[in-house]
Amino acid sequence: MIARRGPDFAAMIARLYGHLSRHCRAGGRWLTAALAGLGVACAAPVPRIERNDAELTVAVARWDAPSGCRLTYRHYLPVGPPRGQALLAPGWLRAAHHLDGLARALARAGITAVMLDWCRAGAWCGRAVREAQDMVALARALGPAPTVYLGHSAGGLRAVLAADLDPRARGAVTLDLVDRQGLGWRVARTLAPPLLGMAGAPSRCNANANGATVFTFAPRARLYTISTARHCDFETPSDGWCAALCPPPPGHNEHENRARIVTAAVAAVVALLTQHLEHWPPPE
Repeated sequence: MIARRGPDFAAMIARLYGHLSRHCRAGGRWLTAALAGLGVACAAPVPRIERNDAELTVAVARWDAPSGCRLTYRHYLPVGPPRGQALLAPGWLRAAHHLDGLARALARAGITAVMLDWCRAGAWCGRAVREAQDMVALARALGPAPTVYLGHSAGGLRAVLAADLDPRARGAVTLDLVDRQGLGWRVARTLAPPLLGMAGAPSRCNANANGATVFTFAPRARLYTISTARHCDFETPSDGWCAALCPPPPGHNEHENRARIVTAAVAAVVALLTQHLEHWPPPE
């Protein structure tokens, strides 16, 4: 389980998040502070087409984020007019391709999926807040489409923070959320948009399911638990490294779990975009 530090650290986090004008050095760059500038900070480039077929178009681009990070992101574009967009954040030390299957499923459902690869340089100081700000800035740069933020593990924390920072957000979706140092539940107490999430069996890989606490604090939250799922099942695809670190729980069936998770995640994004939360979670 991730240990919580003392009140001094909690106070630092509260100041960092509550007063974004107070800067924190990370790798020699100042943490971007002014939300008013997020919409015009850096225009998103036109993505280069990587794949174009009858089902969807996949394009790739690099973008200079307000934090100073040069992000790579992929656009998964539906064939017809999009119903909205979802920004996807991978977990800690994971890459965008670990959510590739989900992004394709979203595009096939008529939703533009935008998948991020994070910069890894610099210290942790303020990283979750900084990367959430970058998500919001990219959403603004891509245009006025209704937006849902989605993330796996530590990426789920970024999704919650981004939904809180972006007044236009329709909500956040988390996949086996890991809440670093309790920042998520502190933010969740005043989170305005809805929060939908899925969780697997408690393990060392999801900090003993500490992300569930976030859902007890958020005023408009629903958590769908799959007790036979392990942390890796929320990736599409995962890899042997994750499988080696995260043992399966009793009754584990990776193929069935992953199919349920992708179906429920797409349904969650649709429910938030349409604001029909009564349709989620989907029936078993």
